[in-house]
Amino acid sequence: MPPDFPSDAAKGMRIELSSKFALKSRLYFERGRFPESFDQCAGGYDMSQSNPEVLDCLSKLQDIADQRVKEGCDGAKVALRITRENTLSHKNAEKVLEKCK
Repeated sequence: MPPDFPSDAAKGMRIELSSKFALKSRLYFERGRFPESFDQCAGGYDMSQSNPEVLDCLSKLQDIADQRVKEGCDGAKVALRITRENTLSHKNAEKVLEKCK
């Protein structure tokens, strides 16, 4: 099978692995360890960008980031750490940090 077309078994493994990342992320999230939660969630996203568990994880972290940005410079640093670069939350955190210099 061509490398651009992974087998169903490979897709299944990637989804299963991404779910394990999402589970670990959820455990960190529940403990308020958001950077570690993001790292796990990002790992799951790398495995499968369509896994609903991973997408939910990223969404919850973005909600936290949106709250933290409102706290000023320290909150923006956290928000920057727990969001993907292409998100509005990440961009908002960058704007706040520009003012902190």
